[in-house]
Amino acid sequence: MARTLREVVYVDGVRTAFGRAGKDGYFWKTRADDMAVKVVRELLRRNPSLPEDRIDDVVFAATAQVGDQGLTLGRDVALLAGLPKSVPGFAVDRMCAGALTATTSGAGEIAMGAADVVLVGGVEHMGHHPMGEDVDFN
Repeated sequence: MARTLREVVYVDGVRTAFGRAGKDGYFWKTRADDMAVKVVRELLRRNPSLPEDRIDDVVFAATAQVGDQGLTLGRDVALLAGLPKSVPGFAVDRMCAGALTATTSGAGEIAMGAADVVLVGGVEHMGHHPMGEDVDFN
């Protein structure tokens, strides 16, 4: 039996300003997960008609999943942003296409009926975690 996919709608987007990497950068003393949390809180502030308990999943991407942008970033950001503990989350690592993959993953959840509202995003703190740092591919 064929299944009909549901229509997916992108509602809003928020981002931080671009910053210079390194000790002279604006975000040098800011943790990556704190930047993501500020974006989530602003998104929720701008959309007061969305109750936090309606969010079914949080998907966040980071290329270098270490330190303050490691662990299960989607879940960590959800908890740190004050979302209900019932809201799950997961992390995506697809290098430069991570946030796009987070978006398509969330859209897939909605299209297939597994979720109604998915919050997606990405964060990268190149000043703290340069890409490829301490990597030995051999």
